[in-house]
Amino acid sequence: MPLTQRYPSHLSRVLQPAHEMLLSAGLVRGIAIRQYDRQWHVDYVLGSRPREEG
Repeated sequence: MPLTQRYPSHLSRVLQPAHEMLLSAGLVRGIAIRQYDRQWHVDYVLGSRPREEG
């Protein structure tokens, strides 16, 4: 997911609560914020799909 942000520390701070929710729900198992050239990208490693009960 490419993101345009002048200050990467602000980007990380804003996304942190959402990342914690995704990780605790098991929807993702890894998150990395990286810079390629002049753009910042957030890479997600998807978690396993939760099993449906019933």
